[in-house]
Amino acid sequence: MFGSRQPIQNADADESVEAIVNHVIDDINAEHDGAPFVLIRIVQAKRQLVAGLLYEVTFSVGEADCTSDMDAALVRREQCKPLPNGHKRTYRASVLHAPWKDTPMNIISKTVVNN
Repeated sequence: MFGSRQPIQNADADESVEAIVNHVIDDINAEHDGAPFVLIRIVQAKRQLVAGLLYEVTFSVGEADCTSDMDAALVRREQCKPLPNGHKRTYRASVLHAPWKDTPMNIISKTVVNN
């Protein structure tokens, strides 16, 4: 059964939402030549049951004090801190999470909403 989009309360502390957002940030960093971006805050998140879970997330990132040659899995807010004068952005993304598929997380869209 499919449902409507439901807001996720306290999304910034939700591990499943953070995993989705980190997947999008890894994709952003793969396309970005400068200092890697790290999650600052998850602003808003919604989840909808479809053929998997469709997440719609809004989050803020900032250039981090990590090096761009670090393994993507290590560029996380627990290990890297945003640079005080680094570039910051806010993104909105839609991600389909279907754990049984070969590619369990599929980024449907990502857009810069504040640069």
